[in-house]
Amino acid sequence: MLREARLGENGADFLRDQPLSYAAEHRRHALRPVVTETVEVPHPDVQAAAMTTMRVPEHDPLAALEESN
Repeated sequence: MLREARLGENGADFLRDQPLSYAAEHRRHALRPVVTETVEVPHPDVQAAAMTTMRVPEHDPLAALEESN
């Protein structure tokens, strides 16, 4: 999520997208401070209990190359 930085907030980046002039022949934009954040949005079809018990299955990419005795 991209939002405007609060006054005095550290870690802000700057985008030159704040319109100063809308004139087509000399459109100008000023810098504005923005902050990028991550937002978690829960999926309605996934239960919280299932998410805590889910495991990634083990995978050995070289298992198919091993010779059997």
